Amino acid sequence: MVPPPLEPEEIACDYYLCTHNHGDHADLATIEHIRNKDAITFVGPKTVVKSLRELSIPPKNLCEVNVGDVVTLDSITLRGAFCIPTDETVLDTTGFLLTTSDGITLYHTGDTGFHDFLFYLSQYPIDVMLVCINGQLGNMAIDEAVTLTRYLRPRVVIPNHYGMFAFNTADPVLFRGRLTGTRAEAACQILTLGERYLYTRP
Repeated sequence: MVPPPLEPEEIACDYYLCTHNHGDHADLATIEHIRNKDAITFVGPKTVVKSLRELSIPPKNLCEVNVGDVVTLDSITLRGAFCIPTDETVLDTTGFLLTTSDGITLYHTGDTGFHDFLFYLSQYPIDVMLVCINGQLGNMAIDEAVTLTRYLRPRVVIPNHYGMFAFNTADPVLFRGRLTGTRAEAACQILTLGERYLYTRP
């Protein structure tokens, strides 16, 4: 539905995180052409790391993180968070919970179905939450994403996994509306393609 926000050759980063081994997350064509590929640490669960090895990315540039694992990436602590996989080819799908040295925590749900076991993440004070809302192909629907958001009570929630493929999308404005009356509703950020968001804790 939209053009890529940037070309692979424009990407320069320290870490490249993939929650699971689907092409819209671990896009091997993109990864192969990243400008500073040899300097990046690629992070993901077992099947992601296996695919990246097949691209001849050296072991020193790979960091396997599965559900329940905790690793340190420079000043960031990364926890592999529970997910309900969307199909049997990605049974190791992993959410990411990242905490900076100054205590700011970001939670990326990954592609996941809804389960109330996800509520265990409420033990972590989440500043920013990225939540899938498309409601197809095994992912949470809007109402399920709203339920999870209300329970985890992030300071900011950013809906995602929509607007890329016409057969698999949802309305983020509807998601924001369903959050009416909650703390998360006031801090729901709907980003445009390629838009950067800078979070500053109140």
